[in-house]
Amino acid sequence: MAEIKELNKVNLDKLPKIKKFKMETLYKGIHKNLHFEMGYKKILYLFSPHYSVLSPDKIPSEVEDFLNKNGDLLDYLKLFLIKNLISYSFLVEAHSYYIEQNDYNVIARFREKNGESLKFEIKYYTNSQDHIVDFYEDKIYIGRDFINLNSIKKKRCGLTEHIESIPFEINRLFEKANDKLHDKSKNIFNYLDDIKNIGKEFHNRGISFMENIPEDFNIYADNDSEVLCEVSRNMRILKHRLLEIKEDLNELINLLRKKEELDFVRYIVKFRTDIVNLINFLNFKIIGRIVDSIE
Repeated sequence: MAEIKELNKVNLDKLPKIKKFKMETLYKGIHKNLHFEMGYKKILYLFSPHYSVLSPDKIPSEVEDFLNKNGDLLDYLKLFLIKNLISYSFLVEAHSYYIEQNDYNVIARFREKNGESLKFEIKYYTNSQDHIVDFYEDKIYIGRDFINLNSIKKKRCGLTEHIESIPFEINRLFEKANDKLHDKSKNIFNYLDDIKNIGKEFHNRGISFMENIPEDFNIYADNDSEVLCEVSRNMRILKHRLLEIKEDLNELINLLRKKEELDFVRYIVKFRTDIVNLINFLNFKIIGRIVDSIE
């Protein structure tokens, strides 16, 4: 949890410029009410939309200094995240009901991505303004995304990062299972093993497919129907593997709830949210556009 330390090194003048863009009402609301959550020395600090610390109560001077000196950087990060959500994600639309019910209050939790400079995994939550501090645990997980502050544009629409993350997330589920489960019976791990095997196939196929797609995802240039059909077919294969994972997760969630394994089931539910978000992204941002382009 060194996000504050990492961001404190950033020179705003060297970050890519964000061109002015218009926001639809939903995104305007999120931009206005976006909270940041960042780590410093193994503690997460929750910042209000105006960059005051909401929790915890004890604030080290280094965190105060970071907030006092980096208002412009934090403003930039807000715009960067909103632009990224509009261009390379479907999670806001998928969870718009909960976001609007909570008056557009969204939390963006920054996590360093494998210790790589200026690369972060962002986990998004929503909660009502009245509950965002006192009932913090009631927040609703709405998904995650990856950003690289070196570039606003994502290579291959950011698909590679999502593909690479799936085996890692599945391995984390095994770690959580060993730590959180009271009942370590074989039938639970049978589901996890099946999910791991499908995830491995998804990953291997996905990386192979990405090698044949330009970094700028400019597959529409010549409107070559054969190329477009091949890409859409490959994307659909990936989607079908994700649907298989989702079905296994649904069955596992039902089993865990019957066994009252509530400490572990929440991790499975969050992972299912990530899988559904990725399915939606493939459907609406990738496959749908390709199919519309074929003439």
